[in-house]
Amino acid sequence: MPSSTSNSKLRSAIRFGGKLVAFGLPFVLTLEVATRLDQYFRYGAPLLGSYTYDAALYERDELGIKGKPYGRFEKWTLNGFGLRGPEIQATKTEGTVRVVSVGASETFGLFETPEHEWPRQLEARLRRGNQDVEVLNASIAGMGLRRRLEFFKNRILVLQPDVALLMLEYSSYVGIVIAEERDSLRRLEGPARAALDFSLSPRIVKKTKDAVIPRLPAPVRKLYQDLLIGFRVSRIRASLGAEFASYRSVREAEIEEYEEDLIGFLELTRGQGIEPVILIPALLINETSLRDFNANFPYLANSWMNEARELFPAIARRIGAEHGARVIDLSMAVTGREEELMMDMFHFNDEGAAIVANAIAQEIQSVVRDINLEAQH
Repeated sequence: MPSSTSNSKLRSAIRFGGKLVAFGLPFVLTLEVATRLDQYFRYGAPLLGSYTYDAALYERDELGIKGKPYGRFEKWTLNGFGLRGPEIQATKTEGTVRVVSVGASETFGLFETPEHEWPRQLEARLRRGNQDVEVLNASIAGMGLRRRLEFFKNRILVLQPDVALLMLEYSSYVGIVIAEERDSLRRLEGPARAALDFSLSPRIVKKTKDAVIPRLPAPVRKLYQDLLIGFRVSRIRASLGAEFASYRSVREAEIEEYEEDLIGFLELTRGQGIEPVILIPALLINETSLRDFNANFPYLANSWMNEARELFPAIARRIGAEHGARVIDLSMAVTGREEELMMDMFHFNDEGAAIVANAIAQEIQSVVRDINLEAQH
């Protein structure tokens, strides 16, 4: 039989646990309520339900995904047209050259402080030459090249751009079925959407993490990120089994789709009198960025990415030359400084975005000047 001492310890433990719940739960709930109130007054976030990047910034209609007019999530804000950046008029001012940048999160801006994403910095650099120019950030995080073509056709042409900057990407071309399955999760509606929102609704955890992690010493932050990525990759690997990193090399079908979409974009823009410019993305390739890539694109092996970053830019240069389109290789602007200027494989810090903006400005300022002069005559 258990001794009286053991029973006493058990009762003490139960009482302690009860006190912990009695005092701890109200404390956590108070922090959760305070977090929601803070987000409500600071960002206009809903008090109930989830407050996520996707739900706050994007919506869908019969034409697909688009930015939510006046959408806001923490530091990210959209204008009345659902684009990141200052308010614009549907009809551009006479004499103004309108440049539109089309991409995903590396163009929309992720780690940069507000107003330092490269399209905003590009506009500032082009205006230094006394040129009347607007740069529109028509990018949506996670949007692949094929959907960028449809997005541009359905939503951006009406804004009368003169120059279109297309940031390339490669990962959406692997396994079309995989891409469609992942996208179907984003289209959940009704009870399924509500259930997902409920599961994501606690906000205090993210708020605490966002407040604490950036203040840690750099080595501790790196250790945390490495452990977090390692944990995510191990979970995904266990879930997918043999399918994890099963796409090891670029396939012919992927190349054909990529070529078709790129040519389609060039033909669409040229057909509308718009000057197209192809941007080859800068990439940070190291052990940490590759593991992060494995976590976000678990079906792709590192060998696929290494092949794609050589093959797809070469195809872009060839197609650009065949169609008389400028091709700007942004990797050349950051060569040797990737770890200093980039936060992960695809995204820049403020300085990296500034260098990219300067590289693009140097290449297109003569195009903008010619369009401006032509408009004046």
